[in-house]
Amino acid sequence: MQKKCCVSPGLPISHFPFPVSYLKRRSKFTLIELLVVIAIIAILAGILLPALQQARARGLSVKCVNNLKFLGQCMTFYADDNREHVVFCSGSDKKNAYGSFSFEDQRNFYVYVGAKISANTKTSTGRALFYKCPSPAVYNGAYPAYSYGLNYYMGYFAESNNLKKHRYPSQTILFRETSDKNDSGGSDSTTHYPWYFLIMNTSGYNNFIRARRHNGSVNAVHIDLHTSALNKPPADLSTDPMYGDLRQ
Repeated sequence: MQKKCCVSPGLPISHFPFPVSYLKRRSKFTLIELLVVIAIIAILAGILLPALQQARARGLSVKCVNNLKFLGQCMTFYADDNREHVVFCSGSDKKNAYGSFSFEDQRNFYVYVGAKISANTKTSTGRALFYKCPSPAVYNGAYPAYSYGLNYYMGYFAESNNLKKHRYPSQTILFRETSDKNDSGGSDSTTHYPWYFLIMNTSGYNNFIRARRHNGSVNAVHIDLHTSALNKPPADLSTDPMYGDLRQ
């Protein structure tokens, strides 16, 4: 019995540049062709992956900014209900952190956020995620639940505790990204409470460096609720409006 040809019956075999037997042998990839395809995929991945990583990093930074703006709005609502005062803390240890602080003459700030947290909680869920930057920590320290610090000079000094007294609301920082490590890292690094930030003395400067999670920048929200990305530490001056012109 004569074998059927795979070529269309209306087209003579003589019109094909290769014999039919050759076409049958070309039904599979050769090793060289496979390697070429793999090489092309690798080149495309090398081009696209950095762009995808940058896009992901920008998305995490936007989420961080939204967290800070939300905390700033909550603190503004808190101040509206408490004669323009932000949370006042008599000490800087964990039990007085703004996320779980309780003061008999003022409402609890965490009620406005919708979640109370323990500072050493390693896995935050729900509304407790507002206290934490979604970007990976530069260094994993003792208090992973906090990524944002309240301006120390508002939270711990009665004179600057009132928002209305600050003359530069567009410059003075309300919340800023922080770290729970002060120096260059390692198991012997100085532990820092991440729920407040200081002027750029040695401790404050090193904490700023450790908090740069977004391409070398630190996100912040100001009293007027606009946000900014700080790529260098604010000056270490007693009158610097970044910390408040009423700073003591």
